Amino acid sequence: MVLVFGTRHKRYPIGFFRAPCRACGAVTDHLRVWDKGVAHVWFIPLFPIKSKRLVICGGCVAVRPDLPGLDGIPIGGVVGLPSQ
Repeated sequence: MVLVFGTRHKRYPIGFFRAPCRACGAVTDHLRVWDKGVAHVWFIPLFPIKSKRLVICGGCVAVRPDLPGLDGIPIGGVVGLPSQ
């Protein structure tokens, strides 16, 4: 019998907000995501490995860790394509 072990990382969108980017300096929509990693056997998730929140810039696609202070910022609308 062969057991197949592995890990999986998936990003779940939380919402987006408009702010200046720290990397490119442009004022764009930033997407907040929850990056979750789990260990699995035969594609059945067993236990979480790590979980973190990230902020992705809509202009330059720079990824940085989410700050705890951003919880107070209202998140705009439905998660989807950023407004042009």
